[in-house]
Amino acid sequence: MRLVLAVFAGVLWHSRAPAADILIAGIGTRSCATWKDPANDLKEAGEQWALGFWSALNAAGSSGVNVGHTTDAQGIVGAVSKVCEHDPALPLWSATSRAFYALAAQHR
Repeated sequence: MRLVLAVFAGVLWHSRAPAADILIAGIGTRSCATWKDPANDLKEAGEQWALGFWSALNAAGSSGVNVGHTTDAQGIVGAVSKVCEHDPALPLWSATSRAFYALAAQHR
């Protein structure tokens, strides 16, 4: 009985945690425009950050599929870049997330 209550309490607490409680660190907090601006010299750092965040989304199993399995690192970065082209004000984490879930919806 205690185990059931502990599990239920954990599920209830997790489901009530607001999305604002997540921590995003590093270049992922910067806008796409900042990442893509050659004067900032952030191209490689942004690409590595996006790939790491993408991997974390896959590891968390947030989509139910291994997203990006039909492409490579360049393809993933290209997908994030396309999102950034459409909305340069987006933070890199949001652009990466949007690209991730767009591919997830296609089971790619």
